[in-house]
Amino acid sequence: MAMAMPARTELPKLLVPVGSLFLVCAVLVRRTLRAKMESQTSPRKQKKPKRRAKRAEELEFAPPLEPAFAAECYAARKAASSMTASISTWLQLHAKRVMGNATAPPLVSAELSSLPSLSGLAAAAVDAAAAAKPVVFSVLSVGCGDGELDLELIAACNAALAETATGPGLVPRLHYVGLEPNRVDAAHFRARIQAAELPAETVAYVLEEAFEAKLPKPPAEHEQLEPGALELLEELEPPATPAAPPPTPTPRQQQQHGAAADGAGSFRSKSQFDLVMVANVLPYFRDLHGTLQRLLSHTRNGGRLLLINPGTKGAAELQVEQMRVVKGSETHMCQPDEIKRLLSQLRLQYQLSVVESRLNATECLARSATGLQILSHCLESDVRRLCERKMMKLLKVCWRLTEIEEDGMAFFEESAAIFIVEKPHGKK
Repeated sequence: MAMAMPARTELPKLLVPVGSLFLVCAVLVRRTLRAKMESQTSPRKQKKPKRRAKRAEELEFAPPLEPAFAAECYAARKAASSMTASISTWLQLHAKRVMGNATAPPLVSAELSSLPSLSGLAAAAVDAAAAAKPVVFSVLSVGCGDGELDLELIAACNAALAETATGPGLVPRLHYVGLEPNRVDAAHFRARIQAAELPAETVAYVLEEAFEAKLPKPPAEHEQLEPGALELLEELEPPATPAAPPPTPTPRQQQQHGAAADGAGSFRSKSQFDLVMVANVLPYFRDLHGTLQRLLSHTRNGGRLLLINPGTKGAAELQVEQMRVVKGSETHMCQPDEIKRLLSQLRLQYQLSVVESRLNATECLARSATGLQILSHCLESDVRRLCERKMMKLLKVCWRLTEIEEDGMAFFEESAAIFIVEKPHGKK
């Protein structure tokens, strides 16, 4: 008789999925504990900070300076630098050297009478001619700014001319014409002239006109000139042969040769001067060769061309490193070596002097409003609107180039190159 087998239980089949689930949980717990232990023993990886959203007013490249803000930047830079004072002192010490043969004492009647070839009647005629036409020294200043440096030049020239008055009727006169396209600076210069109370023999005018590398088309009338300025220019104007007027420059040519700024006109006179001064504005001309040629055309034979340009220290170093980064281009840069090369190409002899000075950069490192104005003038762009990343790089370079003194003041060491160029006789 067959015995009945007991029923098989289903428990082992249920244990298989339960055991698998237990193993999976154990593995996950083990991995979690291991990760926790590793995070406690090793430094945690730093998360990359979220990129700060750029404000609407921040730009990748600093924009050009507006005329009004440019005048403020120039004033801030000048107040923080001893450059103007150093150049003024140099002008006072070397005025005769700058003016050249114009300060040579003329022959008076006593000296002329002693010459064997001249009779008393000839000497009297020379005296009459000297009394009728006094000694006149004419000056043209291109980019005179607010006139602080030019007033020092006028005073130095007057002092040198006074020494040439060795006889009656030989009263030296100084005729000065300044060109400044910025209306704010031109107005400040006119106010300085009125407050200076110049000698009666000195005639000074400031024209809101720009100097271009090429002579533009002559105007139909001189309505924008100051009263008396036209007569002064006509008095200095050399006799010219009739010629067809040059064509009006195109916008492209104006951009290449230095177009008039702030709506100012262009200097169209062909007058020649005994001294032509260009102080710290040569970098603004793109066609330096053409600019020097036109400057020479306004200089009389035997006259002098005075070129004052930033040297290779201080702001010049900052421009070399940061001008392209901040502004996007290296325009408005002109090194003394480039001026030497151009003068050599024109076969001109020159005398070179280097004047040292200092620029207080404390406000620049502090990133104050005044400091940003100084940096804006140095880099010829509005650094207030520069993006934060480039601003920090700019400040880093400033910290490296400045010298920190014990009292916490920071200074750039600056220099200026002064060229005295004599125009030889017979050179156009």
